[in-house]
Amino acid sequence: MCNEIKIFNGSVVSLEACYGSKIYANNVVASGTNAASDSSVVYSQNDGKTSKNNIITFSSGTVTTEANEDGSIDWVIAPILGDESDVATIYNPFRLSVAKVKCKANRLFTINAWVTKSHATNVGCRFICDGYQIAGVTSDVIATAASNTDRQCLSISITPTVSDIVEFFIETWMGTGTEATVTLDSVKISMA
Repeated sequence: MCNEIKIFNGSVVSLEACYGSKIYANNVVASGTNAASDSSVVYSQNDGKTSKNNIITFSSGTVTTEANEDGSIDWVIAPILGDESDVATIYNPFRLSVAKVKCKANRLFTINAWVTKSHATNVGCRFICDGYQIAGVTSDVIATAASNTDRQCLSISITPTVSDIVEFFIETWMGTGTEATVTLDSVKISMA
């Protein structure tokens, strides 16, 4: 049974307890709140009752939204650093789905993710399309962010041999040193 706690404006509206719970909130989630199990996720929409201030906390990292003056929203991705078993490493990265897109058969499909790292070496980042999720893509297609703090375009191109939906991920992990983040500010999709 999938269980969840639903919170609206600070009041619990429904509650069921079990492994893998989800919390939906429109209130303040305490700093440092972390999910209780590997499959748990905490969603906080309009956190602090502030529009476009959203937080998603997973066992291996946190995603927050950051509103820009032009009305666009960036995702700030923070993998966990520490001695916990859920620490995001290059071998066990914090993985976030950023797009599920229908591709057409035998057409070149390109997706670009624009990212900025807060520290050149304390955080790693790659954009990935898993191999074998669609015919014609027989290995992982990966674009890795360079070791700098410049805004970077991570680009993936595939040519599937069938029409179907393909999922793309951002993976982040901690290096050594202090905590750092990756900001995903836009994703652009094109098909030839």
